[in-house]
Amino acid sequence: TGVLALMTSIMGSIALRTYAVGDLYSASKAALNSFTRGLAAEHPGRTIISLHPGWVKTEMGGAGATVEITDACRGMA
Repeated sequence: TGVLALMTSIMGSIALRTYAVGDLYSASKAALNSFTRGLAAEHPGRTIISLHPGWVKTEMGGAGATVEITDACRGMA
C-alpha cells in the first residue's frame, strides 16, 4: 500500500540529453531513474514512480523557469 515517489528531472533523461550543462546533476538523476525502474520491477505490486515537477521557479531553476512552486506541488500531488 502507499506510493513511493522519487523526485527526478528531465535532465536525467539520456535520450533527451543534448546539452553540456549540469553534468553531475544530470548523472545523479539518470541514476535515480534507473534505480526507480529497478525497484518497480522488483516490486510489481507496489506503486513506485518518478516525478518531474517541470522547470520550477526556484534558486536552481533561475529567472527563466516557467512553473511556479505552488503549481509544481499541486501538479505532483
